[in-house]
This record gives sequence, C-alpha cells and structure tokens, in this order.
Amino acid sequence: MGGADCAVRRRRRRCMRAAGTPDRIPPMRSSPRHRPSLAALVFAALVPAAAAEEVAVPVRFDLPYVRRAVVEQVFVEPGERIQPWDDGVGCGWLVLWEPAVDVSDGKLRVSARGNARVGTKVGPTCLVGATWDGILEVLEKPTLDVENRRLGFRVVDSHVYDAERRKRFATGVVWDLVKQHVHPRLATVTVDLAAPFDELRAWLPLVLPGGAQRADALLASLTARDPRVAGDAVEVTIAFTVEPRLVEAPAPEPALTEEEIARWEAGWRRWSAFTTFVTKRLARDSPALREALAEALLDARYAMLDALRPPAPGAPDPVPGLFLRTWDRLAPVLRDAPPGLPAATALRWTSFIAAGDALAALTRLGPQVGLDLSADGLRRLARMLAPEEPGDPLAYDLAVDPELRALLGFGPPLPPPAPAPADVELGPLSWLVAPAWAAADGDAVARVDRWVPGPADLHDYLVAVRALLDAVREETLAAARRSEPSFRELALATAWQESCWRQFVKRGEKLVPLRSPVGSVGIMQVNQHVWRGVYDLRGLQGDMAYNARAGDEILLRYLDWTRSRHGAGTPVDLGAAVYAVYNGGPAQLARYERAHGRRKHRAIDRAFREKLEAVHAGRELDVAACWGY
Repeated sequence: MGGADCAVRRRRRRCMRAAGTPDRIPPMRSSPRHRPSLAALVFAALVPAAAAEEVAVPVRFDLPYVRRAVVEQVFVEPGERIQPWDDGVGCGWLVLWEPAVDVSDGKLRVSARGNARVGTKVGPTCLVGATWDGILEVLEKPTLDVENRRLGFRVVDSHVYDAERRKRFATGVVWDLVKQHVHPRLATVTVDLAAPFDELRAWLPLVLPGGAQRADALLASLTARDPRVAGDAVEVTIAFTVEPRLVEAPAPEPALTEEEIARWEAGWRRWSAFTTFVTKRLARDSPALREALAEALLDARYAMLDALRPPAPGAPDPVPGLFLRTWDRLAPVLRDAPPGLPAATALRWTSFIAAGDALAALTRLGPQVGLDLSADGLRRLARMLAPEEPGDPLAYDLAVDPELRALLGFGPPLPPPAPAPADVELGPLSWLVAPAWAAADGDAVARVDRWVPGPADLHDYLVAVRALLDAVREETLAAARRSEPSFRELALATAWQESCWRQFVKRGEKLVPLRSPVGSVGIMQVNQHVWRGVYDLRGLQGDMAYNARAGDEILLRYLDWTRSRHGAGTPVDLGAAVYAVYNGGPAQLARYERAHGRRKHRAIDRAFREKLEAVHAGRELDVAACWGY
C-alpha cells in the first residue's frame, strides 16, 4: 500500500485572500540570542522573500485494509456474518455473509452474499410473502470527520440481485429491509487517521527546525481534506504549510576543515544505516517484495559513493539528495506491495509512506524551507516502521549480517578470511573490525598475497593468480550447486578490468591493498561501503582469495539478475551487461541498454568488452599489458 506522489503548491496572493490571510507575510522577528548577520540581511534585501509553501501528502488505505474495517465493525458474528434484521417470531430475517470490498465507477462497493425471508405470523403458521437468496451491493463515498480525524463512508446507492445478479420482484422487498437495517450499519464504518496524523505531527518539527514559533505555525496548519476513492484504494490528503527560513548567503571557506569532513561522514553513515534498517524491516513485513527492496538498497548504496566526501567547502548536507534519489526508487515498490498486510503492519506502512512523501516534497522545495535530516529525524522515521525493534536504527555496523545477505540473495557467510600478512598495512578501516581470524586452510595454489611482481617474474605471478581465480570460481559454483560455462571468462575479465589481477601495491616497505578513492579494494575491487554487512572488510583488504570469492559471488548474483531482465544473448553480450551492473549497481543496466550516457561509462563498457573477448579467445594473460612493464 502507499500514496501517490506528493503535490506541492505555492500559495498565490489570491489564495491568501481566499483563506482570509493578509497579502503580505509579517516580518520574522529574531530573538536576542539569534539575530541575522549583516550578510544575511543584505542577502534578504536582494533576494525576494519566498512565499509560504503548502505540502499535500496523500495517505492511502488499500482495499484489504478497508475490508478489515468493514468486517471488524459490521460483520462481527462468527464466520464474518451479520443478521441485521429478525422479526423475532421466526417468519422473517435478513442474513449477510462473505463481505467483499472493491471499487466501481469511483465509489467504494461493499458486497455480500445473503438470504432473507419476509412473512407474516398467522397462528402457528408463517405466510411467506417473499424470499431471497442472492447478492447485496452497496455503493459508498468516503467522508471526512476532520475534528476527530476519521475517514467515514456515506451510502449513495444499493442494489439487491438474485444469485445470477438479476433484479426480481422479491429483491425490491428485500431492498426496503436493506435501506432500513443495512445502510445505517455500513454508514458507521470508520478508518482512524490518528496514527499517520500523529506521526507527522511529532516528526515534522524534527526535520523542520526553527524554534517554537515556527513549529507552532507548522502544526497549526496541519489538516486533512479531500477524501476520495483513487484507483484501488481510499485516499485522504494531509496537508501543512511551511514558512520559509532566512537563508544566509554562503560564505566560501579556504579549505575543508576536519570538523566539516567529520560531519559529512557522519551524515552519509547515518543514511547508510537508516536505509539498511528500513529495507530489512520492509522485507521482513513483506517477503514478496524482497527482490525489489534489495535492488533499491543496492542502488542507494551505490548512489552514496558519490557523496563520501564534501565536493567543496560549505557544501550542503548530502542526505536530503540521497533520500530523494532513494525514495523515488523505493516509493513505487511500497505502493505496489501485495495487498493484505496485517492491520497493524499496514498502518505502520501508511504512516511511513506519508512521512516519506512529505520529506520528498520538502526536499524538492529547496533549501529555503530549512530542512534538516538530523539523526533524531531519521531515527523517528525508522521507528514509524518498527517501534518495537531493539537497537539503534542508525547504528553503522560493520559485522557480517546473515539477514542482510539473505535479503540480497546470498547464502550463509563466506568462510572466514586468512590472516593478513604481517607486512601488509590494511589501512584506516582495519581497526573497525575485531581481529578474530580463523587459521588459514592449506591452499591448493601458491599463495600470492605478498607477491608484487617485477618485470622478470610477472608471467609466473599471473599464472599463479589465474590458478587461484580458477580455484575460487570452482568453489563459488560448487557452493551454489550450479555450473555456468562462461563464468570463468566473466570472472577473469572482471578481475582484469578492476585491478590488473592485483590485490596489493607497494608503499615503501609495506604492502597496502589496492584501493579506489571510493573504497573499492583488492583484486575484484569489492566496494566496502556498498557491501558493508555482506563481507568481512578485513578479508576484502587482506586476503586475495577471500576478495575473489566475494567478487565471484556478486558476479553470480548479478548474472542471474541481469539474465532475468536483459535476456541471455551471446556470452560476451551478457557478460558485458553483467559487468555494467557490477560496476555501478542495478540502475546501471538501463543505462547500459540505452547504449548512451556519460563518455566515461561508454569507455568503460568498451574496455571491458575488449578484455572479455580476449579471455574468450584464450588470451587472458594479455592482462600483463596493463602492468606497464
């Protein structure tokens, strides 16, 4: 279940007049503790004042949820039955059962099977005037009780049919009973709006700070309106008005400060933890959405790689932009959720989606609204989905998480990595994982972890690495209990493209893992931010075989995913499409299929295809050319 895209409307002066508000917004008063700077006053004088913005958020209740309300409030007898009329002497009754709820011509239709008898008691005998066995259909329009925050329903028409959905004389007699005894009962059905309303009321001041006066004005504007039947759901709009904040002109700084970098990193880590927590909870509530949720989570993590470091001093908070990109991907998944979630779960989803739609609308309004996705704001948003879940939803955990692996389509965690060699410097992430290493298994291939070859031994090194990659590939396929004839070529070409078959490079007397600026490491350049919780980060850095296993596992997963969407094609065509996803996440498949985009992407596609064709031709040791010897 879910809501349609938020509508954001700018109030014009005529709208203000219609609402009885003055044409001009009163000037904002500053407290003695926070007066605007001279730069802010000059900026405000040069830039026209922004008008107040109204944000309208559709709150959606799917038909199974509405049906539950009908059953719980009307069809309350065992077996979802009701006997709305009984003459008390055994000659007349009306019984209804098997209620159903759907939509007809923009109205809510409540139908049920039923039977009735209308008779007159004469002595010990009933003189039967009419009998009925058929279908009742009642059409309703949603109404809104704003004061009590309840969605109700008004009966506008009803029909009584026989079992073949035809109207007979007897059905007219029964219709009189329906109008008298059924219409009033169905008119009492309500859907409580308090949960999404109260969640928004408590949450909005956390993401729209600005003092008590601004919060009071925001909450005073919060209202519900426009009940309607939309598609296969009943909707109502919750709306609120956002007053603009005084925005100071940005003052450029000479360089990024340590505090600014730390604040930036804390922001994207909170975002990464939030998306992981929310996606896992959504998948737990609705397992049928697991595949779509996994894609959304991976796309969110790949998108985060563009925001690992501030692009310039004074750069805006990256989290709102990351949220908007993820919400555009996630919201349609939630709105297409299979119907019939448990009532409590459905209500939590409704509140979460309404808050997400509101946040997306606020983000699109721009910086003048003063949006602040603080830790408290994200934490409260996550708690809308899982109020009872222990732990902090913003905890940035690096441990391997079996639930996350299952969500992303992987099996049990990989075997523990071997200890990193003593002369290998793992880098800034090494202290974040406890050094609990298992003993290294005896390798069937020569260990190459500490081998950074020169021109004289490069060929021997590449032969050894090829043997290691072949052994790892066989382990990966055996663990998955499958065979993939062209997987060898795909794995070798990927390692060639990513690292020239290197795990380490020399830095003085030390070896350090081959690392990209965005945190991809090792022979398969497995990104530590994208695959956090899926793989042991020290293993990715310090163990070539472990890194290769992780890369092969990801390739195999993306091979299945790409084949189901892209089709098989030739091994080279399919492999090139799989690599596009490996390199940039699920969203890259659509870019690859369009065969256009940024020049950088097209160059990467061409380079990989050349390598894949070379490996298919048996020339994988041509990888030596990229060493530059």
